[in-house]
Amino acid sequence: MSTWILADTHLDHTGAKPMSIFGPIWNNHPEVLAEHWQKLIKPEDNVIIAGDISWAMQAEDAVPDLTFLNQLPGCRKILLKGNHDFWWSTKSKVNKLFQGNSLDTLEIMQNEAKLIRNPEEPDEDFILVGSRGWKLPTDNDADAKDKKVYEREKNRFLLSLQDVELLKKREAETRDLPVVAVFHYPPLNKFANDSELTAIIESTGISKVYYGHVHKQHGLDNILCFEGEKNGVSYKNIALDFIECVPVKLEV
Repeated sequence: MSTWILADTHLDHTGAKPMSIFGPIWNNHPEVLAEHWQKLIKPEDNVIIAGDISWAMQAEDAVPDLTFLNQLPGCRKILLKGNHDFWWSTKSKVNKLFQGNSLDTLEIMQNEAKLIRNPEEPDEDFILVGSRGWKLPTDNDADAKDKKVYEREKNRFLLSLQDVELLKKREAETRDLPVVAVFHYPPLNKFANDSELTAIIESTGISKVYYGHVHKQHGLDNILCFEGEKNGVSYKNIALDFIECVPVKLEV
């Protein structure tokens, strides 16, 4: 049993939003993703999808894209909201959408922590935290509205961390488990400058962070984002084009 992670599936069953305009890596990307997914991921595995899941604007319009994900292998698929997930309104409405359409392998993570267990290898158990994140207040193009959204997402991350403490009080065996963080937006810029989020991450002892949102541009690749280790924390971009449509096995 393993846990896999990816972001930015950008699904659109209507064909109105072809991702191929952003480069050949996106040609037939749902089919390419499904092929790799089926080779790697087993029915008992977990999958985390860190935002920008579907281009749909309304919840019901997202059902075919969500059904596509639901039918792929994996017993538990945890979704985070991305900036393009306009179909995602409130937590209760999304949960009702899943229940009403028999999307039984899908669940969302919002303002909470998730306990991820591996019955075969208990040493691989961990707690998942995170939030959507947003444009960093220090970004040159960040305005007052962006800063407000960033603060909200920072608070969502703090709520997720608070839930870790509640979980550890409820279940004593979880007290020593590692915590892994996932965001849609990267919590630091391409220069690896410190941010409020990185300060929180470091203060809580998190050593693994995964994010998406940042896509390849021809000839630039990783220049657009920071990947690597800083202050004892490993950062990895798992946007679909960066990982070439191959789900990444999550390391604790």
